[in-house]
Amino acid sequence: HLNDAENYTAIREAFNAWQLNATERAAAFLYLNRHCFNGLMRYNLDGFFNVGWGKYKSPYFPEEEIRAFRQKSHACVFMTAGFE
Repeated sequence: HLNDAENYTAIREAFNAWQLNATERAAAFLYLNRHCFNGLMRYNLDGFFNVGWGKYKSPYFPEEEIRAFRQKSHACVFMTAGFE
């Protein structure tokens, strides 16, 4: 069962160590966001995700929202850049 502190910590450690391929990393990001305390996305100065487990009995998984985003964003171009 993946909804416990032990599995959460293992997934967070793999995420922080960059041990995952791109697909696994995306899934881990979503898992961490839905299972961490208050859905916080916080990184320390070393760049590691450092939010503790949220202890939710039944975390909400936004499947419908993900599918809607996929349909609406198919023609979009996503880019990253520095904020300076």
